[in-house]
Amino acid sequence: MNPLEAGAAGGEAEARQKQQDQIHVRRDTNMVPRRADYKLDGGNCGQVSETDDALKQMFKKLPSLDVADDNGITPLMLCALQGRVNLAKDLLGLGANINAVNGAGTTPLIAAAAAEHLEIIKLFLNNKAEVNAVDSRGNNALMIGVLTGHKETTRILMANGAGIHATNVSGQTALMLAAYKGVPEVTKELLSAGAKLEAIDHKGWTPLMFSAQYGEQATVKVLLEGGAKLGIADLTGATALHIAAGNGQSDTVRTLLNAGAEVNRVDKKGSTALAQAAAGGHLVCVQQLIAHKADLDVRDGTGATAVHLAAAEGYSNVVKALAEAKADLNVTDDDGDSPLMCSCMNGHFNIVQILVESKADDLIINYRRDTALSISVNTNRSDMVECLLYSRGKSSPHPLINFKDVNGVSLLERATQRGNADMVGLLIEHGAQVNSGKTVDHTALAGSVIVGNITVVEKLLAAGAEVNISDIRGNTPLLRAAARGLTSIAISLLQSGASVHCCNYKGRTPVMCSSYGGFGDLVSIFHEQGASLTSREVDGWDALMIASQNGHENIVAYLLEKGVDVNSKTIYCRSPLAIAADNGKVRVVEMLVSHGALIDVADVDGKTPLMLASCNGQKRVVQILLESGAAKDKVNCDGQTALFLASYEGHKKVVETLVLAEADVNLQDKDHTTPLMAAILNRHLGTVVKLLDAKASLEAVDRRGRTALMMACDRGLPGIARRLVSLGSDVNNSCRDGWTALMYCCQHGLTELIKVLLDSKAAVNTQDNEGNSPLGICVANGFLQSARLLLANGAKVMTQNNSGRSPLIIACYNGFTSSVEHLLINAGTEQQDLQQILEMVEKQEGDTALIVAARRGFADIVTVLLDHGAKANAKNRKSRTALAVAARHGHASVIRKLLAQPDVQLEEEDSNGDSPLLLAAAGIRPAVVEILLEAGADINKRNNKGETPLMVSARYDRSSSLQLLLNHGASPDLTDKAGRSALTMATSNGHDDIVTILESAMASSEPADAKTGKTRPQTARTVESVDAVRIRPRSAYSAVRSSSRHDSEGSDSSDDDDTVWAIKNPIDITAAAEERGAPDLPFDLIEDKVLDQHSANLSSHADLGFLLHDDEDEVDESDDGVDAYIESDGRRDYCLEGCDVEDYADDDEDDDDDDKKENEEDEGHCP
Repeated sequence: MNPLEAGAAGGEAEARQKQQDQIHVRRDTNMVPRRADYKLDGGNCGQVSETDDALKQMFKKLPSLDVADDNGITPLMLCALQGRVNLAKDLLGLGANINAVNGAGTTPLIAAAAAEHLEIIKLFLNNKAEVNAVDSRGNNALMIGVLTGHKETTRILMANGAGIHATNVSGQTALMLAAYKGVPEVTKELLSAGAKLEAIDHKGWTPLMFSAQYGEQATVKVLLEGGAKLGIADLTGATALHIAAGNGQSDTVRTLLNAGAEVNRVDKKGSTALAQAAAGGHLVCVQQLIAHKADLDVRDGTGATAVHLAAAEGYSNVVKALAEAKADLNVTDDDGDSPLMCSCMNGHFNIVQILVESKADDLIINYRRDTALSISVNTNRSDMVECLLYSRGKSSPHPLINFKDVNGVSLLERATQRGNADMVGLLIEHGAQVNSGKTVDHTALAGSVIVGNITVVEKLLAAGAEVNISDIRGNTPLLRAAARGLTSIAISLLQSGASVHCCNYKGRTPVMCSSYGGFGDLVSIFHEQGASLTSREVDGWDALMIASQNGHENIVAYLLEKGVDVNSKTIYCRSPLAIAADNGKVRVVEMLVSHGALIDVADVDGKTPLMLASCNGQKRVVQILLESGAAKDKVNCDGQTALFLASYEGHKKVVETLVLAEADVNLQDKDHTTPLMAAILNRHLGTVVKLLDAKASLEAVDRRGRTALMMACDRGLPGIARRLVSLGSDVNNSCRDGWTALMYCCQHGLTELIKVLLDSKAAVNTQDNEGNSPLGICVANGFLQSARLLLANGAKVMTQNNSGRSPLIIACYNGFTSSVEHLLINAGTEQQDLQQILEMVEKQEGDTALIVAARRGFADIVTVLLDHGAKANAKNRKSRTALAVAARHGHASVIRKLLAQPDVQLEEEDSNGDSPLLLAAAGIRPAVVEILLEAGADINKRNNKGETPLMVSARYDRSSSLQLLLNHGASPDLTDKAGRSALTMATSNGHDDIVTILESAMASSEPADAKTGKTRPQTARTVESVDAVRIRPRSAYSAVRSSSRHDSEGSDSSDDDDTVWAIKNPIDITAAAEERGAPDLPFDLIEDKVLDQHSANLSSHADLGFLLHDDEDEVDESDDGVDAYIESDGRRDYCLEGCDVEDYADDDEDDDDDDKKENEEDEGHCP
């Protein structure tokens, strides 16, 4: 940094001064370094050797004489820094600005003050330089002059009006800087000029505090003589005495004390000057404060005294001085720690000695349940432990020698866990109990074994530690040593009486633990001590099995040499050979086989060693077992061979090995699955190739009648399928449910694979047991490209499944517009064929394709069907047209399309006598009612019960629809055959809003003509529309069976459309429609498709009516493949899945029961 900037900024260097947080440090870090050199010579300006004339000529070429160079030096500043008086005069004569500043706000006068060039300063002052101009840190020329310590500079500036009361950005005055710098002469002159002694900066510091910080004695005396007050405190509550003591300024402390400073004054944290001095280790200051009767036992905000602070920091001389002054050595802080504990925590041995010699209490227990002795043990300090233990003499045991901490762990246990033999010896010597704490893992011997320190173990054993004590898991020290391979410790334990016959709660012996870790020397030692080599743990494992599992050849060899049974078994009938084969331990397998291990012994699952090795891909083990005569075609409990298991897991090399050994590639398991099928189902392509090369059967079928080709198609493996076809697999084989390979491809839209099958003469028009064709399966899932390929190869559009659903009907239901168009284009060459396809009806309801599309709300499909000649007035079994169905479900866009047809029947009645308007009036979509009214629908047309649209809307609380009907002239006075009017129905069902609207309308209308049933023109009173959906206690977007039945002849029998939707939560219905992908919904209308959305509009094709054959478990016996078909009978069905089941309810319901159910639901009594 530029030296000028360092001086002028008066604080830029503060970032380099380390902020010290210790309690004893009180420094103003906003100051620049006290000893910085402010005699700036401009050497870094690069112009020192140039003559004045040369510089003058160079400066003249500048765009301005006030421009600063890269170092922030202007021409006048250069003169100021280098003392070039004549050049400065010339520049001023040329018009240089005497008060121009650089980027740091430094003026030429400030630069001259920093450089201590008096002649330049005088020149600038004579040329009207601004004497009180400040730089970016708020320092003026006087402050910079004070920081240089140059008396003449300060005098000249003061004589020319420099402001002595000005403050910089830190709130510091020139007097504070003089005190900070330690220049008593300048300080005197400032005081004489009237500088304020009691001025404070932003931290609350006074000039006296600045001088006390660095012990500027002469300045301190000048300030005191000038009347500086000793009791002023900064923002932290510290006085000048706190600051001097904390910084170890003993002379200043003495001066302040002699001047009457309050010795026991505390700051805001409760700290005294003595505490500050003690925490900083300033012995002389401590002694001075003690001599002036400082209170030795004042506690700060944490409860700590001066002794605590000195002991924690390790200042032994200070602790000794405080102890000799009779400070309380046993006072505890807020954590319950005494000074002795603090010294132990921080490892200050010399202070521990001093405090012990001073009779400090070492029996104090803090709030964490620690003592000085336990802290010393935990910090692994033997010297401090020894000092504390011998404090009472060698013959006297320490009272807390068997003390246990908050976790119940004794001192001896802690010492053993740290492996400190000397400390263990000291504790035992002073009476520590070696067998105390017989709880989980809390014996000293157990802890020492875990650490593995033989010296500690031997000390404990010599002191009489019990060697056979076990924890709650039954583990003894010997078991721990065996598991860790600690031979020397195990020998010591055995010599001290440890039992080699011990076992833990799982029955594991020392021999087993050693076998697991591969510690052969310990196994032999234990055996020599009488340990059994054939003992078994609770699951039947013995040492040979454990060693075989982990591949410890030396132990296996030793155990076999000692005659251990090579064919022993676990409780699950696994032998050592099976265990070694399962884990791929080649050398162990060879050893066991050579010692007569049975090759084909099976476990409880029927798996032999060969099967286990094959399943895990252990090729070399498989080779050894085959060479040893293993039965290659033996099956397990599931009928699976070694080859099957290897194929299932995709271990190609093992498969190759078994094939070379002439294993039967066509053996089937209990589900009749072959190895080839298992490999295909799991997509192990390399394994499939190996099996095909081995002449695996192509025509074998599993329990569902599926061939390998079908499975390849189902899994989407075109390469494998192509190869199977080329090898002669029959493409027209069908499974038990009638599905062919082509159908599986159609289900997944595998166009490439479909082409392969079609090229191989696959039958394109076959049907499964439910009558579904490949084309029907394709369009049900929306695979247009696959459908086009089928149609191009002769697929028939004029087909129906067992429920009468044609491909066109299926595509209409699922909303696949492109598929519908393509089916109609390929319907046939004659108009007669096209019309026949359009008039096909499904068997359950008698719906045509147009009615299905109208019911589902697919306006685009309706348009396509109408454009191809679909009859707009065709009826289903309930005599409902597409318009009636759309009106019932509230599909406005569909209704508009239908009304645009010139021959559409607006007033066509269904079997109940209901017109489209009456059906719409029962719904929750008033916009549909408005569309029909605008089209000229008869507003008072009655059904078989004599009900009008107005009655129906009143009955079901459709306030918006009711208001529309009234506004269009509907008569509120008409009654049905039972004599009930709209008002009567609303009243009986408790629809108060409807009652209000009707009463208002009736009050403003004239009675209807009894003969014609019509009213004369009237002006309906406008009532605020209440377009609210009735809230029922149902889950959001769940279909609710409503009582909106309006059948003729007194029958309330439900029909296929009598389902309305209730919204549980008050959400934005239009937003919900957009989230579910409803097509083009008007703002005030929600199509039934929104709430009754079939899963065909979702992205997953698996929910579109044709599901995959069991994807997860192809051989699960519980799966019979029923989910793969369109037809229902308790199965997934293209038109029942995700739609309203009640749409297909029977009409023959009990009238009285329906009426009763209606009333219950309307009154809120839904179950």
